[in-house]
Amino acid sequence: MAGYITQEVDFGLVQNKYDTQSGFNSFLTSAMLEVSYMPTDETKLFASGSFQADWAYEIFGSGRNKQWEKKGFADSRSHQYIYDNGNDLLHEAHFTWSGEHFYLRVGKQIVQWGETDVWRLTNLINPIDTRRGVADVKFETTIVPIWMVRAEYNTKKVSFANELGFQFIFDPAFQYRGNLTVEPGNDYQGVFSPNVYLSFVILPILCGQALRRY
Repeated sequence: MAGYITQEVDFGLVQNKYDTQSGFNSFLTSAMLEVSYMPTDETKLFASGSFQADWAYEIFGSGRNKQWEKKGFADSRSHQYIYDNGNDLLHEAHFTWSGEHFYLRVGKQIVQWGETDVWRLTNLINPIDTRRGVADVKFETTIVPIWMVRAEYNTKKVSFANELGFQFIFDPAFQYRGNLTVEPGNDYQGVFSPNVYLSFVILPILCGQALRRY
């Protein structure tokens, strides 16, 4: 069993921007707990849970901070205060069997193709979570595990390569979850709302996203 808990505090220096407030504007608590069990040398059970809460909604809510209320941040409470649905609380949960050349993992998991965080060129199997802003690049929270079956065959004894492997991935998508992106609107995204100019080209797209989320 292992885990961690972190506390982040954001402090704004600019007053005349609509997407942030001066002074303290975020008190984000993140926690992760991991549990693993190996009944045999070849098999392993693993589960992890995550928790994220921004206590700014309690500290500044109920009219205690006029700037917070005026800029509409209080209206995003139901979306940004606590990530408490089942997909967020249960991070990973999978069974793994590994042999000399074969590997099988079934359950909610992450498949890593590449090592970059922000610009993902090949690591496109799992969706990403940027609801707390694009500056959040923590691997534990930005890569979203999904339910899938993963099977591999690996060998090192080939004439034309040092290593040779084959990987099979099946995603049943019975709980589909795409990229969780940062969206405009203080009433939805809170202090993590982007300060962007909306042209008539992308405005219909954003309106369509707003209709789907409500």
